[in-house]
Amino acid sequence: MAALALASASAHASDRSYTDHELASRDGKKWITRTAALTDFDGGQVVVELRLFEDGKGGLVYRYDDQTEATKLYHQASCEETGAEVRRGDTVLGGESVAAWSCMGVAEKQAESEKSTERTDAPRATYYVHALAPSGSAPLGVNFHSVGIARYQSSIAGESNGNVSIDNGRCTASAVDHHTGPFVGNYELKVVCIGTQRGRLNTSMSACIPRVCSTDVGAVDVI
Repeated sequence: MAALALASASAHASDRSYTDHELASRDGKKWITRTAALTDFDGGQVVVELRLFEDGKGGLVYRYDDQTEATKLYHQASCEETGAEVRRGDTVLGGESVAAWSCMGVAEKQAESEKSTERTDAPRATYYVHALAPSGSAPLGVNFHSVGIARYQSSIAGESNGNVSIDNGRCTASAVDHHTGPFVGNYELKVVCIGTQRGRLNTSMSACIPRVCSTDVGAVDVI
Protein backbone atom coordinates (compact mmCIF):
# COMPACT_ATOMS: atom_id res chain seq x y z
CA MET A 1 0.00 0.00 0.00
CA ALA A 2 1.56 3.26 -1.13
CA ALA A 3 1.84 5.90 1.57
CA LEU A 4 2.16 9.67 1.41
CA ALA A 5 3.89 11.73 4.08
CA LEU A 6 1.53 14.36 5.53
CA ALA A 7 3.92 15.91 8.01
CA SER A 8 7.64 15.97 8.63
CA ALA A 9 9.18 14.18 11.58
CA SER A 10 8.36 15.80 14.90
CA ALA A 11 10.01 15.00 18.23
CA HIS A 12 8.16 15.04 21.54
CA ALA A 13 8.68 18.59 22.74
CA SER A 14 9.45 17.93 26.40
CA ASP A 15 11.88 15.01 26.27
CA ARG A 16 12.61 14.08 22.62
CA SER A 17 12.01 10.44 23.46
CA TYR A 18 10.48 9.54 20.10
CA THR A 19 9.91 10.80 16.58
CA ASP A 20 6.59 10.77 14.72
CA HIS A 21 5.71 10.83 11.03
CA GLU A 22 2.10 11.27 10.00
CA LEU A 23 1.32 9.17 6.93
CA ALA A 24 -1.67 8.34 4.75
CA SER A 25 -2.52 5.90 2.00
CA ARG A 26 -3.96 7.07 -1.30
CA ASP A 27 -7.38 5.85 -0.22
CA GLY A 28 -7.32 8.26 2.73
CA LYS A 29 -6.36 5.95 5.59
CA LYS A 30 -4.12 7.81 8.05
CA TRP A 31 -1.69 6.61 10.70
CA ILE A 32 1.37 7.67 12.68
CA THR A 33 4.73 5.97 12.33
CA ARG A 34 6.57 6.40 15.63
CA THR A 35 10.28 5.66 16.04
CA ALA A 36 11.59 5.22 19.58
CA ALA A 37 14.57 3.73 21.39
CA LEU A 38 13.25 0.92 23.60
CA THR A 39 14.84 -1.71 25.81
CA ASP A 40 16.49 -4.69 24.11
CA PHE A 41 15.76 -6.78 27.27
CA ASP A 42 19.51 -7.18 27.85
CA GLY A 43 20.51 -3.84 29.35
CA GLY A 44 20.74 -1.91 26.08
CA GLN A 45 18.38 -0.22 23.64
CA VAL A 46 17.08 -0.91 20.17
CA VAL A 47 15.23 1.38 17.76
CA VAL A 48 11.64 0.23 17.20
CA GLU A 49 9.12 1.58 14.69
CA LEU A 50 5.44 1.50 15.67
CA ARG A 51 2.40 2.05 13.48
CA LEU A 52 -0.35 3.76 15.49
CA PHE A 53 -3.90 4.85 14.64
CA GLU A 54 -5.98 7.56 16.31
CA ASP A 55 -8.99 6.22 18.20
CA GLY A 56 -11.07 9.41 17.90
CA LYS A 57 -10.96 9.93 21.68
CA GLY A 58 -7.47 11.39 22.05
CA GLY A 59 -5.66 8.06 22.25
CA LEU A 60 -3.52 6.05 19.85
CA VAL A 61 -4.21 2.42 19.02
CA TYR A 62 -1.50 -0.22 18.67
CA ARG A 63 -2.40 -3.47 16.92
CA TYR A 64 0.04 -6.33 16.44
CA ASP A 65 -1.22 -7.14 12.94
CA ASP A 66 -0.56 -3.55 11.73
CA GLN A 67 3.15 -3.65 12.55
CA THR A 68 6.23 -4.37 10.47
CA GLU A 69 7.79 -7.83 10.76
CA ALA A 70 10.64 -6.38 12.85
CA THR A 71 8.19 -4.81 15.31
CA LYS A 72 6.18 -8.02 15.50
CA LEU A 73 9.38 -9.86 16.47
CA TYR A 74 10.06 -7.24 19.15
CA HIS A 75 6.54 -7.63 20.53
CA GLN A 76 6.96 -11.42 20.58
CA ALA A 77 10.30 -11.12 22.40
CA SER A 78 8.76 -8.81 24.99
CA CYS A 79 6.02 -11.33 25.73
CA GLU A 80 8.37 -14.32 25.75
CA GLU A 81 10.51 -12.54 28.34
CA THR A 82 7.74 -13.15 30.88
CA GLY A 83 6.53 -16.48 29.51
CA ALA A 84 3.51 -14.98 27.77
CA GLU A 85 2.27 -14.79 24.19
CA VAL A 86 1.30 -11.92 21.91
CA ARG A 87 -2.17 -10.45 22.43
CA ARG A 88 -3.50 -9.38 19.04
CA GLY A 89 -6.29 -7.06 20.21
CA ASP A 90 -6.13 -3.27 20.46
CA THR A 91 -3.88 -1.64 23.05
CA VAL A 92 -4.69 2.05 23.53
CA LEU A 93 -1.94 4.53 24.44
CA GLY A 94 -2.98 7.56 26.49
CA GLY A 95 -1.33 10.71 27.79
CA GLU A 96 2.40 10.92 27.10
CA SER A 97 2.93 7.18 26.54
CA VAL A 98 5.80 6.53 24.15
CA ALA A 99 4.59 3.03 23.28
CA ALA A 100 2.35 0.26 24.56
CA TRP A 101 1.45 -3.30 23.69
CA SER A 102 -0.04 -6.30 25.46
CA CYS A 103 0.61 -9.98 26.08
CA MET A 104 -1.55 -12.82 27.30
CA GLY A 105 -1.24 -16.19 28.95
CA VAL A 106 -2.66 -19.34 27.39
CA ALA A 107 -6.11 -19.62 28.97
CA GLU A 108 -6.57 -23.30 28.17
CA LYS A 109 -3.28 -24.27 29.85
CA GLN A 110 -4.09 -22.15 32.87
CA ALA A 111 -7.55 -23.67 33.18
CA GLU A 112 -6.13 -27.20 32.95
CA SER A 113 -3.54 -26.40 35.60
CA GLU A 114 -6.18 -25.03 37.95
CA LYS A 115 -8.39 -28.09 37.46
CA SER A 116 -5.49 -30.48 38.14
CA THR A 117 -4.70 -28.79 41.47
CA GLU A 118 -8.28 -28.23 42.62
CA ARG A 119 -9.50 -30.28 45.59
CA THR A 120 -12.84 -31.92 44.94
CA ASP A 121 -14.09 -31.03 48.43
CA ALA A 122 -13.07 -27.35 48.16
CA PRO A 123 -15.60 -24.65 47.23
CA ARG A 124 -15.14 -23.47 43.65
CA ALA A 125 -14.78 -19.74 42.99
CA THR A 126 -16.93 -18.79 40.01
CA TYR A 127 -15.21 -15.50 39.35
CA TYR A 128 -12.19 -13.49 40.47
CA VAL A 129 -9.86 -10.80 39.19
CA HIS A 130 -6.45 -9.80 40.57
CA ALA A 131 -4.49 -6.75 39.43
CA LEU A 132 -0.78 -6.10 39.99
CA ALA A 133 0.68 -2.63 39.45
CA PRO A 134 4.16 -1.93 38.04
CA SER A 135 7.02 -1.31 40.46
CA GLY A 136 10.79 -0.95 40.33
CA SER A 137 13.25 1.68 39.15
CA ALA A 138 14.15 3.45 35.92
CA PRO A 139 17.03 5.64 34.74
CA LEU A 140 16.50 9.35 34.29
CA GLY A 141 15.79 10.54 30.75
CA VAL A 142 15.52 7.07 29.19
CA ASN A 143 12.42 5.35 27.83
CA PHE A 144 11.46 2.58 30.24
CA HIS A 145 8.68 0.01 30.08
CA SER A 146 6.45 -0.96 32.96
CA VAL A 147 4.13 -3.95 33.20
CA GLY A 148 0.67 -4.14 34.73
CA ILE A 149 -0.76 -7.64 35.19
CA ALA A 150 -4.32 -8.94 35.48
CA ARG A 151 -5.44 -12.50 36.25
CA TYR A 152 -9.10 -13.37 36.02
CA GLN A 153 -11.83 -15.99 35.81
CA SER A 154 -15.52 -15.55 35.12
CA SER A 155 -18.31 -18.10 35.02
CA ILE A 156 -20.39 -15.86 32.76
CA ALA A 157 -19.81 -14.15 29.42
CA GLY A 158 -18.92 -10.48 29.26
CA GLU A 159 -16.11 -7.97 29.06
CA SER A 160 -12.66 -8.01 30.61
CA ASN A 161 -10.70 -4.77 30.67
CA GLY A 162 -7.55 -3.33 32.17
CA ASN A 163 -5.75 -0.02 32.54
CA VAL A 164 -2.17 0.61 33.64
CA SER A 165 -1.06 4.09 34.70
CA ILE A 166 2.36 5.66 35.31
CA ASP A 167 2.91 8.97 37.12
CA ASN A 168 -0.74 9.55 38.06
CA GLY A 169 -2.01 9.06 34.53
CA ARG A 170 0.76 10.81 32.59
CA CYS A 171 1.38 7.57 30.68
CA THR A 172 -1.38 4.98 30.31
CA ALA A 173 -2.28 1.86 28.36
CA SER A 174 -5.62 0.08 28.25
CA ALA A 175 -7.20 -2.97 26.65
CA VAL A 176 -10.65 -4.52 26.38
CA ASP A 177 -11.68 -8.06 25.38
CA HIS A 178 -15.18 -9.45 24.82
CA HIS A 179 -15.99 -13.05 25.73
CA THR A 180 -19.01 -14.99 24.47
CA GLY A 181 -18.89 -17.56 27.26
CA PRO A 182 -17.16 -18.28 30.60
CA PHE A 183 -13.48 -17.37 30.50
CA VAL A 184 -10.23 -17.62 32.41
CA GLY A 185 -6.83 -16.14 31.68
CA ASN A 186 -4.33 -13.40 32.30
CA TYR A 187 -2.78 -10.54 30.42
CA GLU A 188 0.02 -8.03 30.71
CA LEU A 189 -0.24 -4.39 29.69
CA LYS A 190 3.17 -2.96 28.85
CA VAL A 191 3.52 0.82 28.65
CA VAL A 192 6.64 2.84 27.83
CA CYS A 193 7.14 6.17 29.60
CA ILE A 194 10.08 8.45 30.39
CA GLY A 195 11.18 10.01 33.67
CA THR A 196 12.15 13.64 33.13
CA GLN A 197 13.24 14.24 36.74
CA ARG A 198 14.42 12.12 39.64
CA GLY A 199 11.83 10.98 42.13
CA ARG A 200 9.01 8.52 42.66
CA LEU A 201 6.33 7.95 40.04
CA ASN A 202 3.06 6.53 41.32
CA THR A 203 1.69 3.59 39.35
CA SER A 204 -1.59 1.72 39.29
CA MET A 205 -3.24 -1.24 37.57
CA SER A 206 -6.98 -1.77 37.44
CA ALA A 207 -8.87 -4.67 35.91
CA CYS A 208 -12.55 -5.60 35.67
CA ILE A 209 -14.67 -8.56 34.65
CA PRO A 210 -18.44 -8.93 35.07
CA ARG A 211 -19.44 -8.35 38.72
CA VAL A 212 -16.00 -7.53 40.10
CA CYS A 213 -12.97 -5.23 39.70
CA SER A 214 -9.51 -5.09 41.23
CA THR A 215 -7.02 -2.22 41.65
CA ASP A 216 -3.42 -2.24 42.81
CA VAL A 217 -0.93 0.60 43.32
CA GLY A 218 2.85 0.74 43.17
CA ALA A 219 5.74 3.05 42.34
CA VAL A 220 8.69 3.41 39.99
CA ASP A 221 11.74 5.29 41.28
CA VAL A 222 13.50 7.41 38.64
CA ILE A 223 17.19 7.49 39.57
